[in-house]
Amino acid sequence: MPFDREGDALIWQGGHETLRIESWGAESLRVRATHEAAVRELPGTLLQPCAAEARLTIGPEKASIQCGKLRADVTAAGQISFHNTETCACLLSEPAPRFIRPP
Repeated sequence: MPFDREGDALIWQGGHETLRIESWGAESLRVRATHEAAVRELPGTLLQPCAAEARLTIGPEKASIQCGKLRADVTAAGQISFHNTETCACLLSEPAPRFIRPP
């Protein structure tokens, strides 16, 4: 299974990539990705997050993390989509890759 949990963070790994999504305050999520085995904790310009509880759901084909009214879904292939939990509206969705041949 490509999904894992690290505290209140959702981790997806596949194809030499690692994706980390974590709560970053009320109604917000922080998304980081790398080609390394783990996302490194480097100094950044983001303000420190205020306390917010995240709910994680992990299944065999899809995992999600919710913080307030914002939910991020990640498929087993690593595609991300963001949803408003009150209206069920899709706010942002990553398109399916359309490769004819490798670059």
